[in-house]
Amino acid sequence: MNWQEVCDDPILQNLPYKLELNRYGEVVMNAVRMEHSFYVE
Repeated sequence: MNWQEVCDDPILQNLPYKLELNRYGEVVMNAVRMEHSFYVE
């Protein structure tokens, strides 16, 4: 998967957490830690 495919995928849009691709093109989702969740919109 490349970044353009991630941006075009409707399932991956508007997620409440950070989304990255690793060097193998795999999606990596990092949940926000509890103390930072108050600042995330």
